[in-house]
Amino acid sequence: MRLVLAGLATSVAVASGATAQDLPALLCATNVVMECTRTAGCLEVPAAEVDVPPFLRIDLTQETVTDPRQPETVRSVIETIHAVDGKLILHGTDPGAPDVRDGVGWTATISDQTGEMIASAPGEGVAYLLFGSCMTE
Repeated sequence: MRLVLAGLATSVAVASGATAQDLPALLCATNVVMECTRTAGCLEVPAAEVDVPPFLRIDLTQETVTDPRQPETVRSVIETIHAVDGKLILHGTDPGAPDVRDGVGWTATISDQTGEMIASAPGEGVAYLLFGSCMTE
């Protein structure tokens, strides 16, 4: 299994102003999902219960996040890509389901050493924390 090391090295160059050509896509497994509210605190929940797919495909060139099982459907657009202290940091928004007030803003951090991903997605009255692992496709 190839970890993100090679992909993140290229991503760091992009975040520093180089071209976005030939960046690898990342495949990230969602290992743990926490749902946090003010009254209940944080509880681990099944990913499917909160509409988080078991895998996420992060396309750094197209700046999209998709469910690899439904690659034609963009789940989220990556609005910014930064490299800080050996980590790739992504920001974006997810509009959620049509006719439901469930849109979120999100931030994901991926380590270039281990491929570990941690993402947060706060919404209205709830926040989600995702822990996972990424590798280049």
